[in-house]
Amino acid sequence: DPYRISKNGAVGLMQIMPATADFLGVTNVLNPEDNIKAGVMYIAWLVKHYDEEYALWAWNAGPGKLEDNKMPKETKRFIVDVLSVKTFLKGAGSNLI
Repeated sequence: DPYRISKNGAVGLMQIMPATADFLGVTNVLNPEDNIKAGVMYIAWLVKHYDEEYALWAWNAGPGKLEDNKMPKETKRFIVDVLSVKTFLKGAGSNLI
């Protein structure tokens, strides 16, 4: 749902927080195209500044949790799931990874 706003304030398809949108210079996160672009820019920024696990942690839980060194259980499962899919795709000879 491109107009979804989570209970924590994350907006749109990529669930971008308002502060993250401001950081990225995105003004209309309810616009699906802008929202997806913001998500891709943010993921690229995280990967550039953190190792893979920390980037996934910050994406899923938010950079505040990373700074507080508090990883929610949901985030631990998310990281395991994402890395499992990555391993599977690499094993399948995918050119996507």
